[in-house]
Amino acid sequence: MRKSAAIGMICGLAIIGSAMPALAGPTGHRSVLAGAPWRLAGPGWAVAEYSASTGYLTTPSKPGPTTLYLTSPLGRRYAFHSWPGSYHAGLIDWSGDRQRVLAEVGREVEQVSLGSGKVISKFRLPAKVILIGYTRPDGLNLLAARW
Repeated sequence: MRKSAAIGMICGLAIIGSAMPALAGPTGHRSVLAGAPWRLAGPGWAVAEYSASTGYLTTPSKPGPTTLYLTSPLGRRYAFHSWPGSYHAGLIDWSGDRQRVLAEVGREVEQVSLGSGKVISKFRLPAKVILIGYTRPDGLNLLAARW
């Protein structure tokens, strides 16, 4: 019984091609590059987010800026992208080729270039589909599950 449950879960996974159409350019986003040393990023480095929003599930909820940072193994932070007044902007994954990060902003998914700090694609997933992250090892496609 356990094996069939695992197979059922695996069958629910889907790989989403990187050729998905991008929507019109983003609004309310900004690039905050601060000289992040992307060429050095590797083992021990992390991409992290900080949000001043109280979230959309709290009462009363309050929007606030969400900022993405490249963090060195020694704890130095380099801001590279932010959403100024979002209720929900969340980091999903960092691509294996270290070129992009994947973020969910409300009901939309965005890929942010680590080289420029700009949104390079923006799209929505079909209903009942949740995003898991980039495929490995390079992150050239996306992995999602349908519930």
